[in-house]
Amino acid sequence: YFKADIQSAANAIYRRMDWDWVRTNGGTKPEKLTVSHGWTPENGFIPNEWGDYCELMQLYFLGMGASAIPADEAGSKPVVGLPAGSWTAWKRQPYSYAGMDTLAGGPIFMHQMSHLYFNFKGQRDVLGYDYYACSLNATLINRQFCIDHSAGRKSYGPDIWGLNAADGPDGYSAYGVPSPEDGTVSPTGALSSLQFTPELSLRAAETMYAKYGDRLWGKYGFADSFNLDKDWYDPDVIGIDLGMVILAIENHRSGLIWKLMASHPAMKFAWKAAGLHPTKEGKARALLIERK
Repeated sequence: YFKADIQSAANAIYRRMDWDWVRTNGGTKPEKLTVSHGWTPENGFIPNEWGDYCELMQLYFLGMGASAIPADEAGSKPVVGLPAGSWTAWKRQPYSYAGMDTLAGGPIFMHQMSHLYFNFKGQRDVLGYDYYACSLNATLINRQFCIDHSAGRKSYGPDIWGLNAADGPDGYSAYGVPSPEDGTVSPTGALSSLQFTPELSLRAAETMYAKYGDRLWGKYGFADSFNLDKDWYDPDVIGIDLGMVILAIENHRSGLIWKLMASHPAMKFAWKAAGLHPTKEGKARALLIERK
């Protein structure tokens, strides 16, 4: 999408990333398949891994796709990306609420971020998971949870929902289902689910704007969060949350981000490495159909 200098710089960064190093903890754990959360010069690799379902799918696509970078583009030696086994190595913990099945629960952004770049609709991976169905259900669970707890929370309701990692009256917190929650709602949490629940997400945005726009709406759109129980409205916005909304809106309008990512040779390679393939099923698709 971006031409000339920006495109060249982005590609150069991508080619320099040492996926084998971050997967194997610098070669000390050669059999490990998940990616470390990070490294510091003082303490080396930190103990946390990208090893449980969350927003990690985009990371593994980048890692697996790196293997498709030709050697002549990568420099003196070919890029060593993540092996296909890294896709199946991270854990998928089932979570159910109100008769709906998803993975992990938690803040809604976990179920949105990778989907802003990749269109999983109608696809299953090598294990048989439908990640679109997973995030659709997670969105409906998030809304239903707010409805079910609306008697005790002034902010919650059928058209006001969105439990998300966000600012709160007492500081930043990873609000989610089933916890923690204290009545704090994230407008961007509802809007970033446009790809799953367009009517419900737009209705939530319209309701929050109509009722509380004088306190929530500003130069950059919605403030990050609010809590009616404590009469608190966030004075700030958070860039990563607004960025997610922008991508969600554009995909809702045109699918542009999905098309751009799907056109990249490395992402085509990664998609195949994850075993993602279209399946014809009824409208109600199960979270998992185990492959025989």
